[in-house]
Parts: sequence; C-alpha cells; structure tokens
Amino acid sequence: MKKIFSREVKIGLLVVLTGVVLFYGLNFLKGVNILNPTNYYKVEYADLAGLTEDASVFSKGYKIGRVSEISYDYTKEIPFVVTLDIERDIQIPEGAVAQLTSDGLIGGKCIKIEIDPTAATFLSRGDTIKSQVEPSLMDALEKDLVPKVNQIVSSADSLLLSVRAITEGEDLKESLTNIKSITSNLETTTNDLNVVIKNDVPRIVKKVDNVAGSLAQVGEKVNRIDFEKTMNGVDSTVVGLQTIVDKCNQKDGTIGLLLNDKTLYNNLTGISRNADSLVVDLKQNPKRYVHFSLFGAKDKKDKK
Repeated sequence: MKKIFSREVKIGLLVVLTGVVLFYGLNFLKGVNILNPTNYYKVEYADLAGLTEDASVFSKGYKIGRVSEISYDYTKEIPFVVTLDIERDIQIPEGAVAQLTSDGLIGGKCIKIEIDPTAATFLSRGDTIKSQVEPSLMDALEKDLVPKVNQIVSSADSLLLSVRAITEGEDLKESLTNIKSITSNLETTTNDLNVVIKNDVPRIVKKVDNVAGSLAQVGEKVNRIDFEKTMNGVDSTVVGLQTIVDKCNQKDGTIGLLLNDKTLYNNLTGISRNADSLVVDLKQNPKRYVHFSLFGAKDKKDKK
C-alpha cells in the first residue's frame, strides 16, 4: 500500500484530476455540458455577419445548444459551414430554419431555430438545416432610413438653392434698401418727434392749462347764474305769448276779427283786384284820367 500511494502516484493523480476539472470547467464556461450528450447538425451561410464559435443556439427564447465549430472553403459559393451542438432530447424537424440574428442590441450573433412540435419527421444527426439571415438593425436602417435621408438631403439641397436664389436676388437687395430707407426715415421722424415733444408739447400743455382755467372760470360763472329765476321769466314770457295767441283766436277782438273774419279778407282782396285793374287801365288810357284841356283853358283865358 505504501508503494501504491507513493509520492509520485499522488502527484500523478493530482495532475489527472486537475486536468479533468480544467476540461470540465472550460467546457462549462463555454456552455458545454459534457455530462449531457448532444447531437450535431450542419448549417451553411454565405456570410456569418460576425458569428463566432460558442455562440448560443435558441429555440423560442430557450438555449438548446451552441456553435461548436465554424469551417470555411472560399472555393464554394456558400463558403461557411457551421456545426451546431444541440441537446440530444431536442429533435429538429424537417423544414426547420436556422436563422442567423443578433443576440440583443449590444450582444453578438446567435442562431434561432423554430421547432414545430407537431412535425412528424425529423432530421438525423449530422444533417444540414436550412439557413436564413435576419437583417440587422444597420441593414434595416440602410434599407429604410438611408433612402429617406438621401431624399431629405436632396430636398435640403433644393431648399438651400432656393434660399440662395432669394438671398442673392435683386428683390431682396431692393427690399433691404427700402428697409434701410424706412429706418432712416423713422430715425428722422423720431428726432423730429423728440424736438416737438421737447419744444412744442410744453407750450401746448401750458395753453391747455390756460384753457382749462378759463373753462373753470366759465363754469364758476355758469354756477352763479340763477337758472330758477331765468326759467321763471321764460315761463312768464310763454304765458304772455299764450295770452296773446288766445286773444288772436277770439273772434270778438280786433285782431281776432282781422284774423278770423273772411269778409274783411274778401273785401281786401276785392280792393286789391280793383286797384290792380285801375293801374292797368291808367297805363293803357292815361288821357282818360289826366285832362290836358286844363292847360288849353288857361290859354283861352289869356286870349280873352
């Protein structure tokens, strides 16, 4: 017994145990469970897009294996052959697709396999799974965003050209000249207003104060007027006028007879008409009313 467990034997056993632990630990860190046997499958890709060995293989978000080996042959149209180690109790149905995709925003690449649980036939160990590459975020941006950016850049170029045409046009120069002229006129007007405010406004305010004082004096005089007495006089005058009007309307008085008696009006009208006829007849037959024989009679008396 002493010879079997000698120092050399102990050192050898320790080295072997260390190797086993190191092998198991390295595989565990790689995600390989050597105690759980696996099946391997092949997948071919034209571009790995950054896929590396020991990348994870998922199915519906659950890790079912890893990438154990990547080999390539650039003489072939599809140069990359990826070996997947899949847990033995996971069966890959025929028609399954191994999609190369991103493992999160900041993660690397991984492979996702969609497994149909209702499938009747399955692939055998070492068979090749169909491959598919999911467009990355950058690819999507390049496909969708870059054309829009190019369109925006083109529109921006057109906008810049339009702005340049406007800024370099004669209309803008003329407008700036007009604005400069208007600004100069406003400055002149402002200076004139300042002069008016400084010189004329105090005089105007002084005159307004004088007018206000005069109006105050007028108001005081108006306040001193005895409006009641004045209105009483006006009432008396109105009463007197009413009395005169009443007397004019009475037919017994002289003025009433003159205003209300139609006979007097008719007589005056007849007199006026006769006077008019007399004047007309006088103009037409003056000899009828003026007797020149009076002068002839005087001559006859002289002759006698």
